[in-house]
Amino acid sequence: MKMFEREVTGLKWAALLALTLLASCGGSLKDAAVKIENESLVFSAELNGSQETPPNGSPATGVGLAIVNARDLSFSASVITNGMVETVAHIHQAPVGVAGPVVFPLTKEAGKVVWNAQGTLTPAQLVTMRAGGFYFNLHSPTFAEGEIRGQVAFKLPTRNQLDRLLVVAQQSQVLQALVQQVRQQVQGQ
Repeated sequence: MKMFEREVTGLKWAALLALTLLASCGGSLKDAAVKIENESLVFSAELNGSQETPPNGSPATGVGLAIVNARDLSFSASVITNGMVETVAHIHQAPVGVAGPVVFPLTKEAGKVVWNAQGTLTPAQLVTMRAGGFYFNLHSPTFAEGEIRGQVAFKLPTRNQLDRLLVVAQQSQVLQALVQQVRQQVQGQ
């Protein structure tokens, strides 16, 4: 009982919860700990105007990729677009069909096409992200409230999405690192 009297920080609490859940699914706590310590969680998104709230008829498209380090909850994300002139880009928190608040801004260097974000999630945000509760949103002069949106899904990018990202990966060290991590994860399966 004294163990629970100590303060447990958010990350330790999330790790304890994850270990307990994994162990309850038939694995040992030791196996679960190894999975958590070595796991990079890959998320991807396909962006278009039909996912905006409300939907719009923009012909623009985009691809988003994010990887979360399960040990410290740090993440890197990149987004590219086609067929639009972006003015600003964000990661928002909300389920499909709902407009939500900006959680993380994305930035890009002048003359480049890759938008990037890096930061750290809270344990609650990781749970929300794994459940599809975040989305990439890119704005333009034509659609100031958002031209294209893509719900962040807990899955590897498709071959087509990866190919589209590879075309411009040399413009961003963040994107290069993300693509390399995805390749390693695919090879490890």
